[in-house]
Amino acid sequence: MALRAAAVHDERSRGPRDDAAAAPPHGRPDPLRGLEALPPGPPGDRADVRRGERRAGAHVARARDACDDRRVSARRPSKDPQDWIDAALAAVEEGGLAAVAVEPLARRLGVTKGSFYHHFADRPALLRAMLAAWEDRFVRAQQVEFDAIPDPRERLHRLLHLAYVDLRPTVIVRLLAAVDDPDVAQALARAAEVRIGMLERTFRQLGLPPARARHRAAATYGAYLGLAQLRTQVPDLFDSPRALRAHVRDLEAALLHDLPDPAAAR
Repeated sequence: MALRAAAVHDERSRGPRDDAAAAPPHGRPDPLRGLEALPPGPPGDRADVRRGERRAGAHVARARDACDDRRVSARRPSKDPQDWIDAALAAVEEGGLAAVAVEPLARRLGVTKGSFYHHFADRPALLRAMLAAWEDRFVRAQQVEFDAIPDPRERLHRLLHLAYVDLRPTVIVRLLAAVDDPDVAQALARAAEVRIGMLERTFRQLGLPPARARHRAAATYGAYLGLAQLRTQVPDLFDSPRALRAHVRDLEAALLHDLPDPAAAR
């Protein structure tokens, strides 16, 4: 009798906090409550339970790995397509087209290969994007810049100085070595047409008839490509920047030798 009274007293003295502690979290019923009282099922049921436990364990492991990957990705700087394109151009300059490979570029950028495949379907897609960027920066942008120079003599002078003195010829030489690649061949052909066309317009404005202007423009661009190749093979061809500038002056004089000089006429 005393025990029953004590039990009743304990039930009545338990407050709301005790009830909350005893209840399952979030007020949801405990789905496992009472299962411990069920009789064990047949062996087949126990095998199903074990398979379910293994599947649940694998799911937890995958979730944990995904969380780890997200933490690693969060620590790494994010890269956009332009970063990959710039890295590809740098790789071409250093080692040619063969140097454009996904794993070395990922190491250069400090990211995983997954970043690459987030932006590009495959290596050829990156190569096409890289060639398009090269054309935009070093062909079409220069065309717009130099076509805006009204004086054709000044335009030719600045074109030659940019091509021979300001820019390193490594990338175009590397691309010429990979001309058997169809995408590279097409990019080089487009670049040649733009640059020869720009020179042709300049020589026509300087007084040459159309056919001769075209021939001289092609000869000028050919001289540029030949010297670019020679400079990569013989790095000390010009022993100083002054010697290189002297060569450019001689080339400019040869290109203009039979054309009237408006300054001299004045």
